[in-house]
Amino acid sequence: MSKFIIITNPSPAHMFPMYPIASELVKSGHTVKWISGWAFKEKVEKTGAQYIPMHPKYDRGNTDLYEFFPELKKLKGVSMLRFYSKNWLLSPSRYYIKQIEDILLDFKADAIIGDTFRMYAVFATERGGPPFVMINVLPLMYPGKDVPPQGMGLLPGSSFLSKIKESILRFILHKIIYRPSQKYCNKIRSEIGLQKYRHFFILEGCDRSALLIQPTVPSFEYYPRPKLPKNVRFIGPILVKPDPNFVPPPWWDKVVAGDKKVILINQGTIAKSIDNLILPAINALENEDVFVVAVPVKENQIHNLPTNTFVSEFIPFGNLLPYVDLVITNGGYGGVKNALAHGIPLIIAGQTEDKMEVSARVEYSKTGINLKTSNPTPEKILEAVREVFSNPMYRENAEKYQSEAKNYDAPKMAVKLLEGLVSKK
Repeated sequence: MSKFIIITNPSPAHMFPMYPIASELVKSGHTVKWISGWAFKEKVEKTGAQYIPMHPKYDRGNTDLYEFFPELKKLKGVSMLRFYSKNWLLSPSRYYIKQIEDILLDFKADAIIGDTFRMYAVFATERGGPPFVMINVLPLMYPGKDVPPQGMGLLPGSSFLSKIKESILRFILHKIIYRPSQKYCNKIRSEIGLQKYRHFFILEGCDRSALLIQPTVPSFEYYPRPKLPKNVRFIGPILVKPDPNFVPPPWWDKVVAGDKKVILINQGTIAKSIDNLILPAINALENEDVFVVAVPVKENQIHNLPTNTFVSEFIPFGNLLPYVDLVITNGGYGGVKNALAHGIPLIIAGQTEDKMEVSARVEYSKTGINLKTSNPTPEKILEAVREVFSNPMYRENAEKYQSEAKNYDAPKMAVKLLEGLVSKK
């Protein structure tokens, strides 16, 4: 049996895909040590892995990300991604490389597994450690000449002029906008005795990962299959299972009865202001003959709710999604994939973090409508809702994703890939 170190960014969206993979590793007889934030200790230990606390400097605990990094409130798009790359991707690498190497003294791991924001655990590999495997929790962002530059929410072009435009934008992004991040990355590499990266630091990180495991289906991504880098492997979406201990709220029977269409409004765990999407969507739908479920909404956060609207701070998606006909979301990658795995079309309104890229993929796959804003008006939302319900294309394409996803068992496929990698050592 093999030994694995998992290291993850302390954020729910980054932790969730790892839980079933870690559980499957332990179930298969492997030993797992997992470095992350203290707020996730209990869930890590439930997988059977040994929890190891991360360096406290970057452990935000239960602190909201925008409070931990208040500068983020003023940023969006590429500027936000550049901030992330320096402060959340690169800066912590000094600490977790040392931590990984300290663990390796007594725990001879066969591989290091990290989420996207722990990509530079690959530095430990370059310093003599075991191979690094990335479980990518973002849309596939492997830079390449056949895809648009990431961070702008662009769809891939097909004409000669669109490819020229992409090439120019790629140069601006990689050589100018990300130049400070590139220099910072190479500064860290020099400090730890590694040669400077010659190419774009995100491309180098992807190239040097032994595996880049993408938890979705291939048709949701831009890359033509023949041009995919050899280390990329799709495993299908990691699904939220129904919670057997879920206690339904008083309004639950109305929603699951099937008498009316059910629309879920969800804003995820980072961009939490209900003014952005939840309130305008509720206002848009107050006179429609549907049931509306809005999550997350705290008790008494919204007064004078329409009679067709129900709110909750938390509803397990595994219990709710089988009854949902449409999801209105700001574009969390995990939530979008779970909706599509249930054959549910989307209306997506997100332009922060990676959400512009998730939105672009919904548009690309024609599984929903991309509103191309984080603050849509009720009028635009209502127009999009009526379009989705009147045009069967969106439901049909969502059901194609659902059908394709059924060919995968993400945790088992991930473990099979990991076992195949370490058997070659």
